[in-house]
Amino acid sequence: VKEIKETSEGPHPRKFCFVLGAGASKSSGIKSGQELVDIWDKELEERNKESHEKWKKEKGITEENKYGFYSQFYEKRFFREPRDGYNYLEKLMEPAKPKIGYVMLAFLLTKKESKYNVVITTNFDHLTEDAVSYYTHTIPLVVGHESLAHYITKEINRATIVKIHRDLLFDPKNTQKDVEVLHENWEKALDSIFSEYHPVFIGY
Repeated sequence: VKEIKETSEGPHPRKFCFVLGAGASKSSGIKSGQELVDIWDKELEERNKESHEKWKKEKGITEENKYGFYSQFYEKRFFREPRDGYNYLEKLMEPAKPKIGYVMLAFLLTKKESKYNVVITTNFDHLTEDAVSYYTHTIPLVVGHESLAHYITKEINRATIVKIHRDLLFDPKNTQKDVEVLHENWEKALDSIFSEYHPVFIGY
């Protein structure tokens, strides 16, 4: 906080953006990736313990490292019908309400002549934009799909939320194949942002 205060004022100020991970949404009622892995691990074991243990052995998954295999658990849990995965996530996130952290973030993003008006997130939820709309009565720019990435420019004048794994309603990226590679549209957009903004990581 001291560093941000010191460097964001004066003749050569520094801009800051916020990079949100899954942990940022936990206190607002959304389960973390680790919690979901635990749930899916138990469910898959209940379906077929022998098959599940064989699958984990093939993948090299142990109790100590299993949280690094979120995408693999997601694929295994919903491989029969991917639409069920989207349905599961929508039901999980729909009742969530932004708590105090998001309220504070909303005011930072919308403060007049704000130097902190960008959020980049791997999360699919709507907590950031909900907080901005409800508590500050302003409309943020939500870039929830790589096909919209060209709307991100060096001159960002309104609260902007960039969802690099897509928005919940736009076929969010969960599989290992999807999250291993960043789409080239995001690469260009993020290059533009990080040339202007210093990232602050929250929830990792």
